[in-house]
Amino acid sequence: MIVALKFLFISLLFALGIISSLTDILFGKIPNKILLCFFFLGIFFHFLSFLFGENFPISIFFNLVFSILVSFFLFYFNIWAAGDGKLFILYSFLIPLSFYPKKQIFPYFPSFLLLKNLFLPILIFALIETIKIASKNFQKFKKDFFSFLEAKNLFKIFFIILFLRLIWFLISIKNISFKIFLFDLKNLIFVSLIFWLFQAWFQFYTLNCGIKRVKIEKLKEKVEIPKENENEAILKILGKEKERKIRLLKKDIEKIKIHFKEKEILVYATFPFAPFLFISVIITIWQTLKFW
Repeated sequence: MIVALKFLFISLLFALGIISSLTDILFGKIPNKILLCFFFLGIFFHFLSFLFGENFPISIFFNLVFSILVSFFLFYFNIWAAGDGKLFILYSFLIPLSFYPKKQIFPYFPSFLLLKNLFLPILIFALIETIKIASKNFQKFKKDFFSFLEAKNLFKIFFIILFLRLIWFLISIKNISFKIFLFDLKNLIFVSLIFWLFQAWFQFYTLNCGIKRVKIEKLKEKVEIPKENENEAILKILGKEKERKIRLLKKDIEKIKIHFKEKEILVYATFPFAPFLFISVIITIWQTLKFW
């Protein structure tokens, strides 16, 4: 890729990173109009790079498909929000494949490197916080953690990973025999168990960290509230005592304001993923500079 195009892509990535980080921190969301604008700019830039014979549309397509599937998987199991998933997909599309090293763990999904750079620091931080919580009240930690180990989630994770593996098998049919694929089933089961434990732990972390008090008059739509004793009366009024994940709708907020006008409510603090994604993009580019 010619130097001018490299800097065009880097400028686009930095512009997206700065804008998305600011909107996520200040407003707690990233407007779809911004994402669409950068998506169309990305199409134009990729077209220019294709004219110079750098990026192959089929490779970009496979990377994009796996990015969408992985993003949906993480959204489905409450690892991140829909907006965070869309931003990851956009970054995966905008980073040229020539920016990645040639040797990849997943050749058809080079954006796995971006995902690794994103989650590694977050997971280390979350693990430290989880250890702090468990050391204070291990019985509560054990009870809450095991409540998230639902058998149905294990089956869902297994079939999603099996589906991804089938796609991988179809793409790599010249290199992978059917016998090897069947042998890989035991590895798929092991990976499914790991993800099952991971999603239980991450849900425990998100439901036990980042809680803050907010005046009811300042409640916003779609905010999530924890099942704490202080929220018990509010949950009864809403009829949501048995729900695990409680997201307030407009009608819920109106009902709360009628019965608890002067009170405060415990809500989950929003976690700005966009700045971390931007940092992971910078790390990814920095790691691959030597491959240009």
